[in-house]
Amino acid sequence: MGNLTLNGQTVLTQVGTNRPEFGAGAPLGCIIKVEQALKTDVQTIPTPATFPTWEDIEGLSITFNPSSSSSRFFIQSSVMCSSSYWKVYVNLVRVVNGVTTELQLGDQRGTYRPRYRSGLVEKTFQDTHGPLQYIPHLYVDSPNTELSVTYKLQGSARVEGGGIMYINRSVPDRDASTGEYDTNGSSSLIIMEIAA
Repeated sequence: MGNLTLNGQTVLTQVGTNRPEFGAGAPLGCIIKVEQALKTDVQTIPTPATFPTWEDIEGLSITFNPSSSSSRFFIQSSVMCSSSYWKVYVNLVRVVNGVTTELQLGDQRGTYRPRYRSGLVEKTFQDTHGPLQYIPHLYVDSPNTELSVTYKLQGSARVEGGGIMYINRSVPDRDASTGEYDTNGSSSLIIMEIAA
């Protein structure tokens, strides 16, 4: 099968006997491609030198080559984490041609309030009982480019108190024979390219 075009725009493309893929002329609202990054291992993000000092969450990064500059990207993510000192922060960023843009930030208010997605569990409760928390993102992005686009998640702990961020594990990280305590978590990033 060759390419299918309508009004001069490529709707479907096919290379050899491969399954056809949507092109730049895909119907509006059509899901062109879906990618998932799943992190099942553990990562420790140490106390930053200054807040925020972002560290990439390993394995939670996806790169797209957009079908069209008008493509939109529906982003869903969920990072399971804990902190040795009260709060943890997760940042969603887009990287195009070496330029990093932070996404889904709150409005700037005052001078010092963080604008990032954060989680909070009372310190003593975390240290004693080992809860984990999910920090989610739900966002639709329009990068307006045909250049390669990378979406990734980053984490940061608190400077005050020497906080440490743990990905996919609790603070005490107990391995009790009863199986009732601390769990091995998983985190994910799912992105859909949508024709627009």
